[in-house]
Amino acid sequence: MIKRITTPVKNYVVQMQHAFGTRFLILLFLIQCLLKGMVFVIMTTGMLPLFKSLGIDAVHLQMYAAIAMSPW
Repeated sequence: MIKRITTPVKNYVVQMQHAFGTRFLILLFLIQCLLKGMVFVIMTTGMLPLFKSLGIDAVHLQMYAAIAMSPW
């Protein structure tokens, strides 16, 4: 079962490595996982205090949070 899943993934990674190179794939991984992840954490951590200081009620907070989270 696991072999059926890992083999296509491994083949895909090998094709990507052949087409773009190892350095590009590492850069892509770092950008997607680290940079976007850090921005996500900073945004979600700071969103509630910001909206609270602006006097936004809970209903609008949920709506604005959903809009702000849409890129993720």
